[in-house]
Amino acid sequence: MAWTEPITWVPLIVVSANNLNEQIRDNTSYLKEEIDALKSTINNLVGLLFKWKPTTSDSLSIPNRTSSVAWTNLDLTSVTSEAAEWVILLLSLVADSVGAGGYALLGVRKDGETPTDYPFIVLSEALGHTGGVTSTQCAVVPCAMAAGQVIEYQLYITGTIQVDAKIKVLGYIEKGV
Repeated sequence: MAWTEPITWVPLIVVSANNLNEQIRDNTSYLKEEIDALKSTINNLVGLLFKWKPTTSDSLSIPNRTSSVAWTNLDLTSVTSEAAEWVILLLSLVADSVGAGGYALLGVRKDGETPTDYPFIVLSEALGHTGGVTSTQCAVVPCAMAAGQVIEYQLYITGTIQVDAKIKVLGYIEKGV
């Protein structure tokens, strides 16, 4: 069904059933068809672009760490697809023990970039973390990936602290068509 240019109604215009059907019924049907088509396209794009993993495993696990790890590549090809450009990550830090001035930061960024701001989580004695399961920080964060599905992570540690750091891939976002 095609769109019909609306009539500009003026006094004394003769209104027929055909006019009303064309202007109201047909144009309303046309708009509904367009909205339905748009909803279908959006639903297809969401299904194609966002890929959630039904199960996850650790893409990175660093247990019992007491010293920093400088920015290091993390290859995610085994848990994403060639078309993936962004990854949805679960970052977690668990403090095994925290002493005076203990501070740990786990951050991620796109490989090869050096932004001043990037997604991260922190554990710290100053924030009241003392160690054990109650001293856990987690966050779900997006991260852009470089060609080859590579990101970088950093584990920065200062003071007296021992942590377990983990990164899990919850899903990824593929290129649009």
